[in-house]
Amino acid sequence: MIYFGFTIGPIYEVISNGKKTREIWAGSYLFSEYVKKFCEIIIKKGYKLISPYYNSKSKEINRVGLFPDHIIGYSNKNYYRTKCDLIKINKSIKNELIESIIKAGKNNFINGKSGKYVAEIINFYLKTDIVFQRAKESKNFFKKIEKKLKEKELSRYFNLGENNPSCYRCKILPAVFRISDRFDEPKVQLLCPICFLKFKSFDIRFFTAKMGRFLSTGEISALDLISQVNESALQKYLENFDEISFDDRSDAGKSFKTLINNKIIKNYHKYFAVVIADGDNFGKFIENMEVEKIQVLSCKLYNFSLNIARITKEFGGSPVYIGGEDMMIFMPLCISNGNDNFKTLFNYIESCKNEFQKEFQKPLSISFGIFICYYKFPLSIAIEKARELLSEAKSIPGKNSVNIVLTQHSGHETKLLFSFNKNIFDKLNDLMIQKIKNKRFYPEGIHHKLSKYSKLFNYMRDQKDVDSFLGNLFNEDIHKKYSGIRAISDLIGEVIFEDSINKAEQKFNQVISILKFINFLTSD
Repeated sequence: MIYFGFTIGPIYEVISNGKKTREIWAGSYLFSEYVKKFCEIIIKKGYKLISPYYNSKSKEINRVGLFPDHIIGYSNKNYYRTKCDLIKINKSIKNELIESIIKAGKNNFINGKSGKYVAEIINFYLKTDIVFQRAKESKNFFKKIEKKLKEKELSRYFNLGENNPSCYRCKILPAVFRISDRFDEPKVQLLCPICFLKFKSFDIRFFTAKMGRFLSTGEISALDLISQVNESALQKYLENFDEISFDDRSDAGKSFKTLINNKIIKNYHKYFAVVIADGDNFGKFIENMEVEKIQVLSCKLYNFSLNIARITKEFGGSPVYIGGEDMMIFMPLCISNGNDNFKTLFNYIESCKNEFQKEFQKPLSISFGIFICYYKFPLSIAIEKARELLSEAKSIPGKNSVNIVLTQHSGHETKLLFSFNKNIFDKLNDLMIQKIKNKRFYPEGIHHKLSKYSKLFNYMRDQKDVDSFLGNLFNEDIHKKYSGIRAISDLIGEVIFEDSINKAEQKFNQVISILKFINFLTSD
């Protein structure tokens, strides 16, 4: 018996160079489809998968990339036969991809370019590596295979020659295709095969997903508004303007106001979240496991992915990928479907965490990096920011954290970083929903008034002290109309009395950030 590993990339570079949500998704889905096809063929040929889980009868969710960039399996054939088979399988899949791009772009070639340039670029840039580990060295085999795969990834390079016009989108690879985009500037662009694939994803037969419109950032942020609009009217609007606009001075903005019947537009309708999550401690947890136990874990990860995809759809999210415990999602901040049954981003995070805890026990956990930005914020930068936030969340003691930054259109930032605590998330969610329903739930400038007393919270011993303080601070007749003072008091107590090494004053500053966060997003 011999163990083998497979990896494909460069994932980060391909995903990051997209201008639109559809292109980000297509860049990721390319790798998921590639790995899925590889798994399907090797199983048919009698090879055994350890990770990821694959079953041809398993139900999938359309347009959700469920397969990670690594495959680990084993073979009962000899080394030479196994190596030849895997190389042949890989080559056939890559050729299928190349032919699919050529077919989709047959009328878009730049003068002097042809299919051979597509093949050359794909073969050089889309790197795939296969590694092996003999069974007699099977102790910690998973760790050894992963190490070899990482080494291959770090040693990747490409050399495509000189004196070629560069791709307009990625600025890295040589351009092969010419495309027209009436909603972009310049209207005519020269693209490399990878960026062309992302731009024309609905014409790429390599993808098995049923294609359709992938929501733009404006559609994601405003989902609460457009979900109540007549579908044919929305379709006509998008055919004319391609993306939603909140600019009252533009034709697109004026038409959008008419489309939604001049409903009140709140700030949360103009902002969306890039959610990136990753499991904690999986590497150490797996490294000494036996094959059968890793296979069971892989199956659980696959089922977890399916459940997260379902939850994401319920909350109006657009998945880029959900590969096991590793995911990237574009999320609206709040949806209501035209009634008072609001679902917020906080609901979503809590639901994902609860789903994780159903499937996995300690020491395994999950952390989130969430970047919230204006719907016109550059996507590639938003994704990079979310990755940085995730890295920071995973660096705090115990991990199991969520790190959120809201960047306003003005550039002002509000940050929330805390370990998962169910009561805090419930209170965050309730505050946001109540503030959406009732502007007078608590005073607009309450965070300014409270911030004057931050040092006082170092001397408070319990919730009664907080209740007494807020009761005295807001004891005038004008304050009687605010029903949410008690909710603010509960939130302060939940945050400053949680078990943490931070001083109460530091924790209280988190409360101020939470109130700023909610006030901004729920205002008109």
